[in-house]
Amino acid sequence: MLTKPKLLATVRKEIRSRGLSYRTEKAYLDWIYRYFSFHPMAHPEDLSEQDVATFLSFHAVNKQASASTQNQALSAIRFLYRNVLSRKLNPFRFIRAERETTLPEVFKREEVIRILDKLKGEKWMMVSLLYGCGLSLNECISLRIRDINLEDDEIMVHTSGDAISRKLVLPKHLKEPLRKRIEHLKYRYLTHCLHGYCGVVVPHALEKKYPEETRTFQWFFLFPSLEPLKDRRTGKTRIHHRSDTYLQKAVKKSLASAGITRQVSCQNFRHSYAVHLLEEGYDIRVIQQLLGHRNLRNTMIYRHVMNRGKISPKSPLDQLLEEKTK
Repeated sequence: MLTKPKLLATVRKEIRSRGLSYRTEKAYLDWIYRYFSFHPMAHPEDLSEQDVATFLSFHAVNKQASASTQNQALSAIRFLYRNVLSRKLNPFRFIRAERETTLPEVFKREEVIRILDKLKGEKWMMVSLLYGCGLSLNECISLRIRDINLEDDEIMVHTSGDAISRKLVLPKHLKEPLRKRIEHLKYRYLTHCLHGYCGVVVPHALEKKYPEETRTFQWFFLFPSLEPLKDRRTGKTRIHHRSDTYLQKAVKKSLASAGITRQVSCQNFRHSYAVHLLEEGYDIRVIQQLLGHRNLRNTMIYRHVMNRGKISPKSPLDQLLEEKTK
């Protein structure tokens, strides 16, 4: 029977062998460690489905965890039992956290223009990709040279490893700026090569199988970090992509400059992309594919946002005051 520290090390190894992201690795290890701490006197192999249910219910009731947080905890524990302990959890009941029913905030078209007018250079290009292609923040900063197909006007979005999750149409207004950026990055890449290029971060399994791929231009990031950084997983010095906070801070500053005071973030450009396509008459299932949603229910919420202003009944106060002024 493996000790808990060795179990955590095995979980980390299994996550990396499957090419899962560093964020997933960090989140899963955190939740499994919490699970161990919640049952400190027992080994996971000796715990039952009821013990798992107690842990999940505790975070929903006592910690007031959201539904997505609770689902993440459940996924981490299932990964532990299925892939490390080779044990399938039987169906069990637990207190589920309530799902939030708030509708996503959507930018008006003129607001998007005002925001873009406040941005320049790669920040402008990143926000243009968020809105123009419906990318998530992580998808945008993770783009590589190989993902941009200028000949066919396509952008490839990858899931874990080398798998393509979807192909998106490249906005025609971004084609020339992207061409110029790639030319600039080619010069930067060649400069790195002259000074002993250390390579970029690539999926762990790919680096083991094709170690030279880390030094090819096609794997170079579209938005690379300014300086090489130490890889948290391998300990090797590599060029990473820009951090998510880099764009978040730029968007926050541009929102203030554009006079937009609502609580919005980079994700709202993706929401706006979906709603504006719906308003143009595109089919909901087409938008589902463009966003990469597995479940149509995740896409259907945008219908409520699109129709919210169009089906609102007239306020009784307005009607009363209008009748009074007649």
